[in-house]
Amino acid sequence: MKPTMEKASQHSEFLRMVDQANKKCPIPVAMGKGAVTHIKLEDGYLTYYLSYSSDFFNVISRLNNDTKVKEGLLMCFLCVNGQGNNQGNLLMDLLIRFNYGLRVVITESATGRFDFKASC
Repeated sequence: MKPTMEKASQHSEFLRMVDQANKKCPIPVAMGKGAVTHIKLEDGYLTYYLSYSSDFFNVISRLNNDTKVKEGLLMCFLCVNGQGNNQGNLLMDLLIRFNYGLRVVITESATGRFDFKASC
């Protein structure tokens, strides 16, 4: 029972961290050209909602290749690791541990709306 209780406690802490991150929204991105407007756990995915100014071309939506988009998302985790403390690995490990995928929803940009999901 102890491992099950520990995992439940860790999952509760993860839910709390997601809620805290969502409360900090909007979070500026792309040198002020956009913002993370919401961060939510929905339908088995940690979902980031982003909105960019109408003149900002988000590269990820123009790749038109799921493999390349997944590689781009992996690169984002590596860039977060480059900021110190391996926070990208921490998040990826939590997603794997609790069986969540990652979803990015771009609600506005020069290239329009974009919705992408990745999971293990």
